Amino acid sequence: MSSINKTELGFNQWSLSDKPTMEDFNADNLLADQILEEKLDKSIISSGEWTPFLYGSTTEGNPTYTARDGFYCKIGPLVVCKGSIVISSKGGMSGALKIGGLPFAAIRSFSQPSAVIRDTNLAAGHIITGTIANYTSLAIIQSSNATGGSLQASEINDNFYFTNFSAMYITNS
Repeated sequence: MSSINKTELGFNQWSLSDKPTMEDFNADNLLADQILEEKLDKSIISSGEWTPFLYGSTTEGNPTYTARDGFYCKIGPLVVCKGSIVISSKGGMSGALKIGGLPFAAIRSFSQPSAVIRDTNLAAGHIITGTIANYTSLAIIQSSNATGGSLQASEINDNFYFTNFSAMYITNS
């Protein structure tokens, strides 16, 4: 039999003389599910797809994409996004390369690395990272034996790819 005493939330509060049944435990589980559903603010968690694009800081250009995709997860103001870009033509890009189209604008630009970029077809010795630039883009930063600073459009070929990059940043939207 169900207990006569109930907790503040309505769960059974058993005493030594009570004889709980499976139905009593199932009823408490259903009540717990209902309470969690009501109390959990699902609006703070969202996820979805986004479409990254590659552009140059001097001349944006019009690259030809073979593939590009992205996925994000937003928990409150924290955004974690992943993506990949494959091009078959640079399309006239020049200047420092950037990845645009972030799913949410950042609250500010960051000077410390906030992105990891892997799986490119750059020559050996390049280490690629990124920072949030202009609130809506990733500036691509490289470090190699010979150079440093931003990766320039002149340093990539027409058949270029970033098949795995990720970024984490804060937004106020």
